[in-house]
Amino acid sequence: MKKMRTHWQSLSHDFIVSLDITARDVRNLADELARPFGLSNSRWLVLRILEEHGCALSQKELAAEIGIEGPTMVRILDGMERDGWVRRRISDKDRRVKLIDVENQSWEVMEQLGEKLEAVKVKMLKGITDEEIMEGTALLSRVRERILQISGRKDPSPTCVDSKK
Repeated sequence: MKKMRTHWQSLSHDFIVSLDITARDVRNLADELARPFGLSNSRWLVLRILEEHGCALSQKELAAEIGIEGPTMVRILDGMERDGWVRRRISDKDRRVKLIDVENQSWEVMEQLGEKLEAVKVKMLKGITDEEIMEGTALLSRVRERILQISGRKDPSPTCVDSKK
């Protein structure tokens, strides 16, 4: 016999399932939009993170920020380097560390794709107030903080220390 859920269990279950489905839908939509540019959501994410930080980041930092394992990051970067999106270089501070730089040709594509994503974002959030967006963002930040706390992981946000462009 199936055990009855409490009101809290039902609410929390629905919230987590909705969060998971929404995140997957956003990734799938980003994949669809990135595909005509020769990118996937994963590749776009690498470029966006490098752009946001304004400096080269290590493979390890990128993997942590995206939330994937090192070998998966290596496969993504191998393809991106082969296709001319990024280049790897050895860190001046630690020769064991490979830093990832955005290739110049990537900037124009990033701008074009960024414009498409922005237009879709406007449509997605149409009718949602600034206050609701801020509340939702704050709620998701609190949930993420608790996830990091429970897992014992730290926020992987990298810092630029070896920043030749």
